[in-house]
Amino acid sequence: MFGDDDKADGAPPPPPVLNKDPKTDPNFRIWGMRFRPEWVIDPSSNAYYRWLAILSVAIIYNTVIVVPRACFDELQNPEYLTAWFVLDYFSDAMYFADMVIHVLTGHLEQGLLVREPRKLIRSYLRSFTSKLDILSILPTDLIYLSTGIKSPAPIVRINRLLRLPRLSEFVYRTETRTNFPNAFRIGNLIVTIIIIIHLNGCIYYAISKNIGLASDAWVYPGAAYWRVGVKADVTGKHEDLQIPMDKATLGEHFHGHMNEEEHINKSSTPAELHPFYAHRFEHGGDHGSNEKGDSNTTSASHRLQRREASHGSPSGGGHGGPSGGGYTLNQLRNMTQDQREHYLQNFTDSPRTNYDDPLIQKYVWSFYWSTLTLTTIGEVPGPVKESEYIFVIVDFLVGVLIFATIVGNVGSMISNMNASRVEFQNRMDGVKQYMEFRKVGKELENRVIKWFDYLWSNKQSLDEESVLSSLPDKLKAEIAMHVHLDTLKRVSIFQDVEPGLLVELVLKLKLQVFSPGDYICRKGDIGKEMYIVKRGRLSVVADDGVTIFVTLSDGSVFGEISILNIVGNKTGNRRTANVRSIGYSDLFCLSKDDLWDALTEYPEAKKKLIERGRQILTKDGLLDEEAVREAEKRQQNVVDKVDRLETDVDNVQTRFARLLAEYSSSQQKLKQRITKLEDNLQRRRARARTLPATAADGPLVQPQLKSADDQTEQSGDDQQLQQEKTART
Repeated sequence: MFGDDDKADGAPPPPPVLNKDPKTDPNFRIWGMRFRPEWVIDPSSNAYYRWLAILSVAIIYNTVIVVPRACFDELQNPEYLTAWFVLDYFSDAMYFADMVIHVLTGHLEQGLLVREPRKLIRSYLRSFTSKLDILSILPTDLIYLSTGIKSPAPIVRINRLLRLPRLSEFVYRTETRTNFPNAFRIGNLIVTIIIIIHLNGCIYYAISKNIGLASDAWVYPGAAYWRVGVKADVTGKHEDLQIPMDKATLGEHFHGHMNEEEHINKSSTPAELHPFYAHRFEHGGDHGSNEKGDSNTTSASHRLQRREASHGSPSGGGHGGPSGGGYTLNQLRNMTQDQREHYLQNFTDSPRTNYDDPLIQKYVWSFYWSTLTLTTIGEVPGPVKESEYIFVIVDFLVGVLIFATIVGNVGSMISNMNASRVEFQNRMDGVKQYMEFRKVGKELENRVIKWFDYLWSNKQSLDEESVLSSLPDKLKAEIAMHVHLDTLKRVSIFQDVEPGLLVELVLKLKLQVFSPGDYICRKGDIGKEMYIVKRGRLSVVADDGVTIFVTLSDGSVFGEISILNIVGNKTGNRRTANVRSIGYSDLFCLSKDDLWDALTEYPEAKKKLIERGRQILTKDGLLDEEAVREAEKRQQNVVDKVDRLETDVDNVQTRFARLLAEYSSSQQKLKQRITKLEDNLQRRRARARTLPATAADGPLVQPQLKSADDQTEQSGDDQQLQQEKTART
């Protein structure tokens, strides 16, 4: 459908064709339409990265929202459905668009970006990512037709989470682009853990709802102080409502978290323990004594008796009121199931259960329980049923993995963040130990320590060579030019030189840091380096160290003439002044050896530099003209000698070539002569073997004289031997 079948696996791929014409090449036509190469997206471009960022919003929405909508019924209220449908299908549209963009994303083949549409489509369909993309966009929302549009089941959209690999790709590309990778890794780890805790808390609430809220101590709301019972199930059968009626019973039930002990100790009545009980037991009667639990119980009992005086008594048969005019709390506590249901329906304003808790309360408790369980740092009520045990076991296993991931990742991130600091500290400790061992003076030791502090505070402790060693020479040169080229162009002798020489020189610049009072050079020292002031202030001082001739600042250059080895320099390539650092100074240094190594490949640039150096020396009156002329004469004599030597070498090479040719010719002739001699010897041996047989058959026959041919051959051989002797002589 998309082109010819692939070749055998063992066959090498054909070389790419660079001059394909999109207008005529059939590979650029798909389904009868012409495909433009500029439609292909480069995966390393900024546009592709921005699309991943937009797509990540849709993926995070489906990851964070789908599960809570399936667990918390409050999120499926009719007033929210329109918003959910809009967000759902907007994210689905982004998923479809991502499939198209994924197809149009090129890939490298033999170092070139593939732009042929047939290859792109074939490559996408054969990848595992295409399977995930198709599964993630399946129209599972059609199940809403069976559940009803007004009460959809959001869990059917769980397949949208199969796009998480695209989110991972966005995270990876962000990590490679950011200038703060360690901080980004920590933030990514924290967000990932929060999402896992969020999803686990939602699942916990869904399991609790399936088992029955407040049916035991494990399910929501656990042992929290707002446990008020369970709601009737869909069959109409009601489970026991846990309604504690006195302080002792309340103390048995309020044994969980959230300072329930404090609530029990400080509350005087059930109504003060939680608004739920205030809803059922309104205060009344005598409030004069509220320090004892009995008076509180009596106050609540009086209110109950007044509310139920006109209603029947559950214990007195039917639903009539009690014979004593009211119920005690013990009577209410000992009610049967039906009596309790009758009481809640007839003698309370609005019966309430944990199903009626606010959504934020349900979610926060579930998130809190999930955090304690997965991080394994808190105590939660133990499971009761088999399904609860299974879920807790799985949670504990996941929690162990999360805890190990947190410790491992955070530990490695912190180590990476402090790696440079630790390495720098080790270097400083080594120097301090050496100074302690060698009994260095305290003043000098303090100067060394301050020098290290300056390096660290100004971020100059990095070793540029080791940092850039993994880069190819081309990229390393480009970075060096970007950093140092402007600095090098400030040197007058390097202006308007070949760009290649500048590239060589910027790679050889070294950064040096001087402390206050350090001498960069002294008068009379042999000049082996030139310096460019990057930052700081230097003073040119007299021999007494007090008189200041001039002050050098950023961009100043000195010592460039001494490294050129100019003939006729009256100073003899020695320093002519003392240069001292006023404060901390950062200087770029270029050594003489590095300069001359670079100049060996650029002879024209070498001549220009020497000529500019001579002009500067002439202007300052430091050039000896007589010495220059003598040097030029010596140089001319040397050039003449070299020319004569080259001529002699050429003559020797010519003669040697002639002798070599003659030797080859004589060697060939000698080989031919030896071959002829061997042939004659074989013929004579054959003739000698025939003579004894003839003598046995008849009388002795006198040997015949040599034939004319033999005589001629013998004479020819003698002449050739004579010529060879002459040639050797």
